[in-house]
Amino acid sequence: MAERLNTEFGTSFLGRDPAECRVVEPVPRERQGCAIACHASQSSDNPVLWRRLELLGDREYLRVLE
Repeated sequence: MAERLNTEFGTSFLGRDPAECRVVEPVPRERQGCAIACHASQSSDNPVLWRRLELLGDREYLRVLE
């Protein structure tokens, strides 16, 4: 994900290997979209946010810190 965003947007995100993510969960993107809309000043002109969500589809990959 990070590599793709870095290529497309010239950013410098650091990613994790998906194998390191012990939790992979489906997420309701409609509900997330409503939450994002509550913070329009931070999201309305943020193509990286929207591309990240598009690339992730309906899943989030989480790493558990111990």
